[in-house]
Order: sequence, then structure tokens, then C-alpha cells
Amino acid sequence: MTRLESIPEDIDVKRDKNMVDNINLEIAIATAVVDTAYEKTVGTVVGVSKKVWNQTRINLGLAFKKYLDKSYDKYSRAKTLFYKHESRPIDSFFVIPQLQQDNKYSLISHSFLANKAGDVVNADRHFAIIQGTGGIGKSTLMKYLFLKELNERDLIPIFFELKDINDKQDDYEIIDVFFENLGILGESLTREAIEYALEKGMFLFLLDGYDEMTREKSVSFVKKLNSFCDQYAKNYYILSSRSCSNFIEFQRFAVLDTCEFGQNQAVQLIDKLEWPVDDKSRFIAALKNGLYKKHQSFASNPLLLTMMFLTYRQYAEIPEKLHLFYDLAFNTLLREHDATKEQFVRELRSGLHQDVFKTIFSLFCCLTYGTNELEFSESRLNDLLKRVKEDVAASGMEFECRAYQYDLINAVCMLQRDGLNYRFVHRSFQEFFTAMFLKDQLDDDMKSIGMQIIKNNPTRP
Repeated sequence: MTRLESIPEDIDVKRDKNMVDNINLEIAIATAVVDTAYEKTVGTVVGVSKKVWNQTRINLGLAFKKYLDKSYDKYSRAKTLFYKHESRPIDSFFVIPQLQQDNKYSLISHSFLANKAGDVVNADRHFAIIQGTGGIGKSTLMKYLFLKELNERDLIPIFFELKDINDKQDDYEIIDVFFENLGILGESLTREAIEYALEKGMFLFLLDGYDEMTREKSVSFVKKLNSFCDQYAKNYYILSSRSCSNFIEFQRFAVLDTCEFGQNQAVQLIDKLEWPVDDKSRFIAALKNGLYKKHQSFASNPLLLTMMFLTYRQYAEIPEKLHLFYDLAFNTLLREHDATKEQFVRELRSGLHQDVFKTIFSLFCCLTYGTNELEFSESRLNDLLKRVKEDVAASGMEFECRAYQYDLINAVCMLQRDGLNYRFVHRSFQEFFTAMFLKDQLDDDMKSIGMQIIKNNPTRP
């Protein structure tokens, strides 16, 4: 790739959080992305087209600078079960999963520096779906590819969370949703300028979380997206999803499977964690000496592996069955010591016994699962907890909503703050505790609640 003279040789856009604080650097990077994308996709233009492009280039560069302001910090850092109070750079804890097509071809290398979005989409394949189970790292991989494309500067990356479509009216247009919601369109950038850039194939669209869309919205979205891809086929599109369908509705998209972690990747992930060395060394030694092989169904999934580590250091054993493992892992999080404060047990503000806390949480999960809610505003979360409080009062369980909310976020880390909203740290917790709630119901009640969930829950089987 040609490095433009306007960019210093040593700039690395993923290197330093302070990038977003340096206005001149932002403008330089934004302009470089636009110029390089233009160079690769448009080539030499003359006459009116060149005049149109020059104005588009200026406006697009300025608008993309604003996009970098908002997007870099949002997608370059994340909170995890380990880093629950402060977000960390993705590359400090993320281990890249391999992708394969038809169980035979690895498409993404293990090297963080060598990998890029071009390994997923290329000149012959502009459309790809990354599918995988919960906790395997799909969303983090999508953010990683966004950051890598910023660094490569071949295309203009646009990251979009598809769950946001659920709140749209049916008459929305894809182009408006993709760009207006990201702050791209405005006084300095017209729809015509965006359409011009789209026609030239200057964008990489990273569409995260197809499985988080409602059934009704997904049907409409697929039609709109296919039409959009027909019109702007020169661009590149990567969509992520759980394995919720055969994706036959995406005829042009190649389906890539996210591979489970092998033992070496599991060791690499644990080794990257900022945690006491002795704890990590003991667990890594156990993984190598048979623990990984014995519990491969847990250890091969990044989320379950981190829970497995926390559970192992607390109990020195891992249950064989998944539901027992989740229960023990939740108990571990409920009692978790601070890594830097030996023997410090986190106090629950709600003052609830462990079993009562889990019972209340299982009802909360069932309510939100039934309405397909993973993310909540402050007011919505408060309303849900008030409803739960009313429902459990008949069983003699009392709690203060604000204190319980604090514990969910800060003590057991089942919810985390995301901007102005709150969301489950991972969907698998919501699913597990919904199942736990249902199993404790009488047969008739279980059937009634289950049928209502099936009716209301718009997620596909």
C-alpha cells in the first residue's frame, strides 16, 4: 500500500489512545484513509468527475475525522470479566480466533500484526458472514478488524451494531441508517457525496450481531441490505452472527465459521491477562497437563475459559456439566476477591444471601429474555427491577432496587455500562439464568411461560 506523504512514517492508529486527542493527527489519518481508498478504488479521473471528487474528498475527510473522534475509543477498548472497572485496549487481551470455510481452510492467522480485514474479504469475495457460538469472540473480532482497517487505510471502515435496527421504523433506508447514526451525514457532507463514494467502492461495512435483531426486523433488513449490496457491490461487507440460521437469505455471502480455541490459544489468552503470575502459571500448567483436554467444551471458548480460570483459582476444580459450571462460575463472581487485595471479599450493597440474589436475577433474566432485551436505559432498567421486586415480594424476598442494580454491575458484573445504557456482559448468562428460572416452575407454569417466551421472543431458533 502506498504511504501518503501527509502521514508520518511512525504513526500507528491502534497504538495510542491519545490519537483521538490530537486533532491534526486525526485529520491526517482521515484524509489518508479517504485518499488511499480513492487511489485504490477510483483511480485517475478527469473533467467534471474530478471536480466532484475534489469536493467530496474534502467533505468526506472532515466528516470521517468526526467519525474517528467518536469511534476509535468506543471500539478500541472494552471491559471484560477481568477488567470490569476500566476498559482496556482490545489487543491487550484479545486472542484472534481462526476462521474456516467448509471445515478446511483457515483464513485468519494468529498474528495480531499480520492479520487484517483483507483476510476475510478480498478482491474475489466482497461479502462474508462470520458465525460462531456465544462467547467465541465475534464482536471483538469485528472491532479488531475495524481497527486494523484504520491502520491499513485501504478502505473506510464503518462499524454498525445491527441491534439498533430494532428501534427503526420500517420505512428506513439503509444508507441513512448506516451514515446518519454514525454522525457521517451533516452540513459538511451530503448524501450525494456519500453515494459517490459508495459507487466507487470505498467502504468496508462491519455489521455486528445479526442474531440480535428481531425476527420481524431481520426479514425487512435482509431485503434492504441485498438491494443496497446490489447497488453498491464494489464495497466490502462483513456480517457477524451466532449460528442461528443457514443464512440462505444471504446468497452472495460466504459463511465463515469461528473456530474454537486450541490449547495453545487458550494458554495464550490466560497468559495475556493482567493477573498475579502465580495464579496464571498454576492454571496454565493445569491446562497443559490435561485440564484443557478434560474440559475442552469450556476451555475452547474464550468467555467460558476466563470463567473457568476464575472458578479454578477459587475451587481448584471444574464441574463436568455446563449448568453446574455456570452456577459455580456465578458463585465465584459473587464472591470474587479483588486481584490486588488478598482476602478482600466484595460486600453486596443489597445485603442479599447468595441464593436469593440468584433467584431474583433469574427472574430478571427471564423477563428480559422474553422481550429480547440485552441493553437497557437507566429508566428501563429501573422499571424492570421494580417489576421484579413486586413479583418476588409474594415469596417474602425484599430488596432495594438501586442497591441491587449496583451489585449487578459492580459486584457480580452481570451487567456493564455501555455509554448511557446498561447491557448484559454476555447473552449466555441471560440464557442460563432464564433456564434456571424455568426449571424451578411448576409444570403448567413452565409450559405457559415457555410458550409466551416463544411467542414474544423474536430470536430465531
